[in-house]
Amino acid sequence: MLCCLPNWEADITDLNTYLFINSAKFWGGGEQWFLQCARELARRGHRVTVAGRRDGIFLQQIGEAGLHTLPLSLAADFAPLDMLRLRRWLIVHEPQAVLCNFTRDVRLAGRTLHHTHGIYSVLFWVMGSILLKDTRRHRQLVTRYVDHFIVPSESLKTELLAFSYVNRPTVEVLPIGLDLRQWPDPSPEDVATVRRQCGITDDRMIVGAFARLEPRKGHHSLLLAWETVHHHFPDAELWLVGAGSAEREWRELVRSRDIRGVKFMGFVKNVREVMPACDIVVQPSLYEPFGITLLEAMACAKPVVCTRVGGMPEVVAENETAFLVPPDAPAALAGAVLELMNNPTCRTGFGRAGRGRVEELFTLARMADRLEEMLVYLKP
Repeated sequence: MLCCLPNWEADITDLNTYLFINSAKFWGGGEQWFLQCARELARRGHRVTVAGRRDGIFLQQIGEAGLHTLPLSLAADFAPLDMLRLRRWLIVHEPQAVLCNFTRDVRLAGRTLHHTHGIYSVLFWVMGSILLKDTRRHRQLVTRYVDHFIVPSESLKTELLAFSYVNRPTVEVLPIGLDLRQWPDPSPEDVATVRRQCGITDDRMIVGAFARLEPRKGHHSLLLAWETVHHHFPDAELWLVGAGSAEREWRELVRSRDIRGVKFMGFVKNVREVMPACDIVVQPSLYEPFGITLLEAMACAKPVVCTRVGGMPEVVAENETAFLVPPDAPAALAGAVLELMNNPTCRTGFGRAGRGRVEELFTLARMADRLEEMLVYLKP
């Protein structure tokens, strides 16, 4: 348990150089977390640099946000040129902490720190899902290089501690927070404007699912549930917002079963331009360590239906901001969606309670405060 020392603000001012490393080839929730945290720490006066794949979408987004970048190839687990470039950066900047995302990032940073004399950075492994295996290689990676883990939920912490080589005191839970300056509470006029821009009439019900089109996100169950829902609300639409490897499969399922009212929206860079148009947001995942989409939906004052898996029950308040259903249960999913569609008072109540929950528990400021404490006070 961390304690806040009386002079912690002064200490943080003195220890303010941080390096984030993320070798992602795509843009997802984890990459958004890295961007938000790096930008907020920089805004608070810290010196922050973000390393990523040269010419990759992640580093492009980081650069567009005005943050310092360190381009690397990150093309192999053993990359001497990356190690040399990183070593030079470490010697010049002497960061107090290095925060890594993937196994490759940890291996690169750990090896380079190990062979750079006089640099004593704390290495944090930020995990949005379990990347470990019960192998000698992973055991050595953790025991040699990793000082602390940061995970977004108690559920993921429990998964991580199932590995015998992970020590309980090294795992810290840091729930994700939203920058509410980017997610203002939408007024009825704001919602009406977005719906009008999307070409939606006032009487048409929209259910949105905001997730990559991958098997673990549960779209198969959602589409089967939608058959039932659409029977009761033939004018309603289901928006699948995202892209992924299973898109062709889901399109074929829609075609073969003649499922009506399904709209594939593709990748949307800024979901804030779409989500306010929805009446309900659904997250039918089979596995979900946290569920940032739930935060975004609640910030938009939208009622939620999600599965009782992973960290999602920690994000929502059951029967207050969301209905929870078992995973891979189309009938239960359809029933929960229909209950909200048939009850506008419930939809409004869930939406307002959700907005309040985000404002109280899941803000970027709250997350950054806690992260600053970790980066300063957690030592090897």
